[in-house]
Parts: sequence; structure tokens; C-alpha cells
Amino acid sequence: MSVDSERAVNCVSQEATRELGRCLGAAARPGDLIAVVGPLGAGKTVLARGVAAGLGVDGFIPSPSFHICLEHPGPVPMRHVDAYLSDKLDAFLDEGLGDWLDDDGSCVLIEWADRLAGLLPADRLEVRIEVVGEEERTVLLRAHGPGSLRHLAEAVPAP
Repeated sequence: MSVDSERAVNCVSQEATRELGRCLGAAARPGDLIAVVGPLGAGKTVLARGVAAGLGVDGFIPSPSFHICLEHPGPVPMRHVDAYLSDKLDAFLDEGLGDWLDDDGSCVLIEWADRLAGLLPADRLEVRIEVVGEEERTVLLRAHGPGSLRHLAEAVPAP
């Protein structure tokens, strides 16, 4: 990958993490996939709420942990997937992960995307959240493919 395909962003608060998500959502197009990875409590759902706001999705965005996938209507609809719970994940995979990911009308955001390694499309924006303090996070963004490269460049311009 070229240097232009990666960015690191320091988020010093939950609001900064939400704002980064808003930028990602504002730059997203139907068919984009955002694969979010990070430890429990890192702020994956906080980021997802920002993405939803940037997409123009109204209302509260809950964690989809107990539902696996929640769909949120908006100008660009969002499919919010959580791959954390393995028993629910097996059922989700049995239903056909590809059907959920192949909808070009929505932006798909997957929390715990590392649990779906090898099953995700090649073109995706990977977002790794690392905890560096009580509220401070380093967010590493890596584009994998031309669509995600465009997404990254529009959301977080190179310095």
C-alpha cells in the first residue's frame, strides 16, 4: 500500500472520535464498507454514531451487539453490523454474509470486523482504534482498494 492509503488520527475525547466518524460518514457513498476493529470499550460504537450522523441518519444509534445487524434509513442508509457475539455470528454467517454486504444502496459499518477476516470484500476502509488514555484514542485508517482510497482521501485529507 502507498503512504496515501493510510492515516493516523489522534482523538483526545469521545467527541473527537464521533467527529472523525462524522467525517467518514459525510465522505461515504452507497456500497462503501467501513471495517472497525478495537478492544472492548475503545469507542467503536461512538465512531459508528458519528458515521451515521455524517450519512444523515436521524435518531439514536444503538450498539447492534444483540441484533448482529441494524439497518438505519437515511439519504445514504447505514447497515450497522456487530461481529462480536460468536453464537449470533454463526447464525448471521449462515444467513449469508454476502447478501448483507452486496447491497450497494447502503454504507456498511462492521464492528469487530477482525472476526470476519477473510470474508470481507477486498475494497474496504479499515479503522483500527487503539486506546492510549482514558478517553484518548489513536485511530489508524487504511484503505484497501480504489473505493476506500477515495473514501479516505475525502474524509481525512493527507497532511
